[in-house]
Amino acid sequence: MAFDREELLEKMAGALADNPGCTIKELADAVGISKASLHRIYTNKQNICELLATEERMVLREVRELIQQEHEDWLADLQEIIEIFANNANYVRCMGRETLPCSLSEAEWNEFDGVLTGFFRRGREAGILLGDFSSTDMNDIFFGLITGLIESMGMRQSNPAAVKRIVYEALLGGIYRPLEIRR
Repeated sequence: MAFDREELLEKMAGALADNPGCTIKELADAVGISKASLHRIYTNKQNICELLATEERMVLREVRELIQQEHEDWLADLQEIIEIFANNANYVRCMGRETLPCSLSEAEWNEFDGVLTGFFRRGREAGILLGDFSSTDMNDIFFGLITGLIESMGMRQSNPAAVKRIVYEALLGGIYRPLEIRR
């Protein structure tokens, strides 16, 4: 039986995000292949986790490359960043999981964090982002919002389009509507 390795790895990312301590047998069952096939293709869980870390790096690299290009439309770039994260939801769900045997290094996270903070700084400098939030705060709000929704999406099997819409609207439009004060 032939396997689409990319699709299989993405399914394994979701399965490992749901159950990081699973055995190879449980992982194989979760993605719908035999334990023997999983061993034949990937050898062991450590190799799988290393491949997942590589995919996570690719997601961060794609976002970083988009940010580092000089674009005129900051909002379009934000939408594209949200789309990259939403379209790679299973890999995003694995990011930073200390329970997995292989993950991104602190230096990799710090480098990405700096680039993303710089992106939000450009949005503030362009007058697009207002309020008393620093660029670092905006980075934290954005990353917490997107990863939280993606995690929720994984548990509920929600649509990536919903995550894109919610993050964009909540981040830029807010989710608060002033209530009438009753006396």
